[in-house]
Amino acid sequence: FHISSRPSDEHFRGILFPVDDKKPRLIWLHCKWRVDNDDHSRYQYPETASLLGADYIRTPKLVQYNPVLKRQLSDTMRIYHRDTFLIDGSKSNNSIAAITATKPGLYHD
Repeated sequence: FHISSRPSDEHFRGILFPVDDKKPRLIWLHCKWRVDNDDHSRYQYPETASLLGADYIRTPKLVQYNPVLKRQLSDTMRIYHRDTFLIDGSKSNNSIAAITATKPGLYHD
């Protein structure tokens, strides 16, 4: 998954956790430029609706610290997810289960 295969300057590396796969997949995530209506600033926003559906969380969870290694990350990770996964009858996510199975404890479906 080399940077030379990047489709455009509007694409960034992402990790997709498919429901039915046994492991996560690296993807190129398209991030279109948008203009803020209030202050007219420009920013890039990922197109995640086609991957997550219409009910995904549009404000990402930001991860900037690794509590296991007890250090700041060199880059901020933004995590987008569907908000209704626990109440709408969604299937358990196999790729999430696979990466969390190595650590003892109970995790969300």
